[in-house]
Amino acid sequence: MRVAVVFVLAVSGLLSGCPRPPGSGGGSSGGGGGGGGSASASVSVSASVSFPDPPANTAVVVDATADPAHAALAACAKGDVNAQLQIVSDFKDSCHEMIICGGLTASFSGSLFMILVNAALRRSGGEPALVYQGNGVYQAGDVMTLTMHLGADTSFGKTGDIIPFDVMDLGTYFKSARIQASASFSLGGRGETSYSMAFDQVGPGVELLGVARDAQPPVKLDFQAMANALGSRVQAAQNISVKDEKGGSHIEYRLTGPPAPIGNLFGHAPQQMRLASVDARRAETSQTITVTEWAMQYQPGSSGTLDGSITFEVRGGAFPYRVKFVYPHRKEPDVSLSCL
Repeated sequence: MRVAVVFVLAVSGLLSGCPRPPGSGGGSSGGGGGGGGSASASVSVSASVSFPDPPANTAVVVDATADPAHAALAACAKGDVNAQLQIVSDFKDSCHEMIICGGLTASFSGSLFMILVNAALRRSGGEPALVYQGNGVYQAGDVMTLTMHLGADTSFGKTGDIIPFDVMDLGTYFKSARIQASASFSLGGRGETSYSMAFDQVGPGVELLGVARDAQPPVKLDFQAMANALGSRVQAAQNISVKDEKGGSHIEYRLTGPPAPIGNLFGHAPQQMRLASVDARRAETSQTITVTEWAMQYQPGSSGTLDGSITFEVRGGAFPYRVKFVYPHRKEPDVSLSCL
């Protein structure tokens, strides 16, 4: 996966801003370890996307729970069928957290690349959506954490080890850095970007940028090379813990995602949402949910959708039944029902 970071010249004042992914910013420490900077360019960040990113599925949602005749359950339905199906709607609503948390992870990857860009332009970022907790862990409220892992061997750890620094702090890479960025292009489509740095000493995580730990100043680096190194050497592992009380149902589940290169996430790679545990029940109807199949992933990019399926059984109420959610590259699933 090659991450393309593009400097765009501000010509005749036509480009007035520095576009950022939603929620991206200068990092949880505001780039406090860096020094002054100057630049002659506005900046946009994009990726050479090598992962499929089709538009969201616009087909009409097919939801068997909305059928007033409940034809799919005709052979087994008893009592107040709508009350027996409420737990399904509550579980479906709770699954929307995968969209929110997946979007936060995608935004985090963009923020990581933007800390160097913001430093070059002497811009401060906004409030981070994920807050650094120490020892490589970032947290969003009480629902999600991201843990940073090494994607390559370094002097401070081996591949797969937790990164013990705040990767969103410019001081992790350079101390007292003076940064200058420039860009040029030709009508023939060829361009050149440079990102030169002068610094008093390296930070503890400078190897994440592809710079040797014992590098001596001054150092000149191409920003593209730095972005590629950062995108492969920093990997994010996701942990989502949802605890909802919805419509009288208690829905609690935990999802995990294996470490994935930040560059891939920035390039719209799917995020695996693996089920670690689930506790879903409804006291009013004495029902419980047992998940029998879970194969889900979040697809970032322009639409932010879910792909995959969830199959579960509902037992303990007036009658047992099976439910299947199918997410066909869409935020909402198609829902089918069958008797057990």
